[in-house]
Amino acid sequence: MLSVMSGQTTSAEAAGKYGVPEEEVDTWKRQFLDGDWFAWFMQGGEGGFPFCP
Repeated sequence: MLSVMSGQTTSAEAAGKYGVPEEEVDTWKRQFLDGDWFAWFMQGGEGGFPFCP
């Protein structure tokens, strides 16, 4: 997320790397900016962010 926020990576590049829709990356970015980091880890009882098992 930090590479997307800093402009080093586009949302499309990050989406391709993690195999998720670009809209999902945009959602992560919005959640990050809103300070809703907990949402990354708990989506339907499973990790939502790509690094969460």
